[in-house]
Amino acid sequence: MYCSKCGSPLFGANICPSCGTQVPAQPVVPPMPAPAYEESSPYMEFGPPGESVSPPVSIPVPAQVVQFIGTPSAPPMPIVPPAQIAQIPMPLQQSPRRQWLRTSWASALLTSLILLVISAAGLLSYTAVVRPVMLNAQATTVAQTFLTAQAQNNSPQYIYQYATRGKPTINDPLDNEKTSVWNQETPPENSCVFVSGAYHILVGSQNSYATCFSNLKLANFALQVQVTILVGNGVGILFRTVPPLQRFYLFSIIRGGIYAFERISDPILTSKVLAFKSSSAINTGENQANLLTIIALNNRFYLYINRQAVGQFTDNAYSAGTLSLRAFSGSYPTADVAFSNLQIWEL
Repeated sequence: MYCSKCGSPLFGANICPSCGTQVPAQPVVPPMPAPAYEESSPYMEFGPPGESVSPPVSIPVPAQVVQFIGTPSAPPMPIVPPAQIAQIPMPLQQSPRRQWLRTSWASALLTSLILLVISAAGLLSYTAVVRPVMLNAQATTVAQTFLTAQAQNNSPQYIYQYATRGKPTINDPLDNEKTSVWNQETPPENSCVFVSGAYHILVGSQNSYATCFSNLKLANFALQVQVTILVGNGVGILFRTVPPLQRFYLFSIIRGGIYAFERISDPILTSKVLAFKSSSAINTGENQANLLTIIALNNRFYLYINRQAVGQFTDNAYSAGTLSLRAFSGSYPTADVAFSNLQIWEL
């Protein structure tokens, strides 16, 4: 039963709970038996017990009731037995943040791998291609500079000043084994020793020589070292030596005032003398110091004694090798030659 004024359901009350209108009492109608269900029967709305039922089409529904009851719910889901629910595969659900983090992490990892590959390729290219090209370009530039200097000035003295300019690559006073590029030998050889602030090569027999080696391997360079023949006949510098000491160039001076430039070749250590001349530039006699200088550039060689040019030569036999020092006894029973103030400029 509904209120005649506002249409609210009364639920058997005589006063409307919504608007307070008094409603006259209605006679009680005995319940009627429920009719049998037929597919063609229209849907009937059932009210509270003891009331007659009217078709719902003519009953207005207040807005308050609609707001209170809410919108019609979705049709009920079909009931699935629990055994079948366990067999239904459920999709893995991930939060948007977790998906974004995983995507960002994968992108960062891929970017890092790409950068690593590019860096490795660049380093390999620099090591294998760029740096050798740069070094070759530098060597070519130096060689061209020397050739230009020779062509323009044609003066060995100018070439000496150009090659020995600037700071040396190696500046070794040869005064102690801790800082020197040469090593001190121990008995029984005892031929290469540091004594009294200099590097000494000792020869213990007549018509013999002793050689002291270094680990320096040079191609194009300017070398300068001071030598003093204390006892013996001569002193020499070996360069572009090819192991095992059978092929090299030898620049030497003899006490009497002669210099020699030779190319030694294997297999029987034959010598090709490129120069054997006397020179007034050599300080002769015992305990006389001489400053020897070699400039080697490709197949060109310039020799100096006490900063004076004594000869220039061309030879293509050896392009690079190690550096050594040597003392000769000659007709003397022993030899003792002191070396000091070694300077090397790499060209």
